[in-house]
Amino acid sequence: MKLFHPFCNAGIIFFLFASSLIMSQLFTSCKPTNSPNVTGYLTPDTSTYVEKISWNVLFKENVSQPKKEKIINQIKDSVRLFYTRYNHAYGTRFMPVFDSTYWCPCDSTLYNLNFHSIIPSPNGAGQSVSSPPPGKGLGGQGDLVDVLYVSDNVVISEPFNKENATSPLQHNAIKIDDKPIDGNKILSIIDSGLDTSLFTSSVKKLIWRDQISTKTLFNFLPGQPVKDFNDAGAVKHGSAVTAIALDAMRQAISYPQVMILKALDNKDQGSIFSVSCALSYAIQKKATVVNLSLGYLGKADSIMRHYIALSNKNALNPLQLFVAAGNTPYPHKDSLLCSSAFANNLLINNQLFYPACFSKSFNNLTSVTQIRLPDSYCYYQYYSNDYITLGVLNNETCCSFKVNFRASVPQFYEGSSFATPFASGLKMMTILNQSLPGLANIDWNNLLQTEITKRVTRDGKYIVHQR
Repeated sequence: MKLFHPFCNAGIIFFLFASSLIMSQLFTSCKPTNSPNVTGYLTPDTSTYVEKISWNVLFKENVSQPKKEKIINQIKDSVRLFYTRYNHAYGTRFMPVFDSTYWCPCDSTLYNLNFHSIIPSPNGAGQSVSSPPPGKGLGGQGDLVDVLYVSDNVVISEPFNKENATSPLQHNAIKIDDKPIDGNKILSIIDSGLDTSLFTSSVKKLIWRDQISTKTLFNFLPGQPVKDFNDAGAVKHGSAVTAIALDAMRQAISYPQVMILKALDNKDQGSIFSVSCALSYAIQKKATVVNLSLGYLGKADSIMRHYIALSNKNALNPLQLFVAAGNTPYPHKDSLLCSSAFANNLLINNQLFYPACFSKSFNNLTSVTQIRLPDSYCYYQYYSNDYITLGVLNNETCCSFKVNFRASVPQFYEGSSFATPFASGLKMMTILNQSLPGLANIDWNNLLQTEITKRVTRDGKYIVHQR
């Protein structure tokens, strides 16, 4: 079906666009889904389920607030029109109910629109019908020419297996060394936040704050307090990522400021919206290096691609992104971590993990996996000699990283989530130790080793973790 025609007006264009996508879902057989914005998934004839739909809308720059609101309302009208026509054609009574609309607190071009569809019943209760979000960019005439993309607000999570996760009930305080802080260097960690109680009190001095305090944002989850950066997750994912990154800088002459950007909730889940919003903030505040130990399996998202492109806009000094390669979704067993590699963790065209797989398009993005030998990948972590640019070989603990949050027994964190901050921390160390970017790049290249068969990463590049 051809969606766009030069003689169509904006409303018709969007109606055709939304209709084709929703229709394709209504006649699709029912399957479970991992999408965060989908709580259930049934066809109209058997629907008894409430389902929330979440779309992201990215506007062009310099579109006025009243015009944005008008366009959002136009999109809502298009959804209502679809249901009206569908009900008339098939004798159903589906009705869209719109929930909260959010916008990124640091970027007024990025909106998040939510709705769910129901069947009103005589007793006032409701049944639901599934209705898919769009999966492609939106273009058109009239008002919609001011919209760059409308896309599904896909779940983004940390690629860590929760079955092995344990909460550090009693903990040691991770020691922060007594050395100066370089206020011109910023390591941004987009994750689940930071639990400062797991570190010595001096960690608070590292936390980046804007020179104008009112402009300091920490939390990019929709509807949450923007000043809250506490890591409330059971596994303390963001705190462990921060600890590993800081430990990788132990030979640096100074610390950077650490920009804590909370885009994952207490279940270590966020979305394209929360992560893109946080990345926009890191770009605006001129972060030096960004760590993204998170992602999703699926197709490339146009809005996330937009922000990664923005991070690469300064060709001479682009923002350096370090992104986790991802882990297989299967239950992880400690006994298999160092086993011969699993057969199904190759990133290929029908199994891609984003944003890591944007590495082929952007040279400022380093996708990171852990390796058990220079030419062998870890049992549960994704790898690819096309999409993954760097391996991390940990000679201390195979395919995991030790973080001494617990007082009695060290806690081990397994997965590409934790190889990534070691790499980003090491990159940050080279930047801190050199006054010129060219010299820092030389130091970084000297840390890289090459595995000649190039099986696991592109060009066979890897770094070694040693105490």
